Amino acid sequence: MSDEWDGVIAKLKVAKAVYPELFSDLSGVPQRERGERLRLLAYVGLQVIRLGRPGGASSAQEGPAGQGEQGSPSAEEMAAERKGKLLGSLKLGDSK
Repeated sequence: MSDEWDGVIAKLKVAKAVYPELFSDLSGVPQRERGERLRLLAYVGLQVIRLGRPGGASSAQEGPAGQGEQGSPSAEEMAAERKGKLLGSLKLGDSK
């Protein structure tokens, strides 16, 4: 048996008491679409974590950005823009 992960998470349980926001969000999604919704939320969360922390800001600084003493303002702007795009792409059930 290989130690390499195959990418499958079987019988994942989201406890309502521990993750009430996640439980509420996923309960409003049809059962067959919940896996994709969870993958999307995980992806958005990873992007926020990577772009929000100083060590992960280098991935957001693509292109010929001036590398002065501190490149964090442009990284923060890029992170905010990317976060806005990602959040805007999410389907929100109560946005009528």
